[in-house]
Amino acid sequence: MHRAELSRRGADDAEIARMTITYLVVRQPDGWRTAALLVHSAERTGPSPRGDGGAVGPT
Repeated sequence: MHRAELSRRGADDAEIARMTITYLVVRQPDGWRTAALLVHSAERTGPSPRGDGGAVGPT
């Protein structure tokens, strides 16, 4: 099991959103696969380039 912090950035490299995820990688006969991807938090940190106020997730 692995944990990572990801950052979504705009064209100007300004941070838009940040999230923490945990993911499980398993070995299968044909190679490594991601078996689970869990989002712990999603935090808006700035305006969205889509003009939706920086919403994180489906709108």
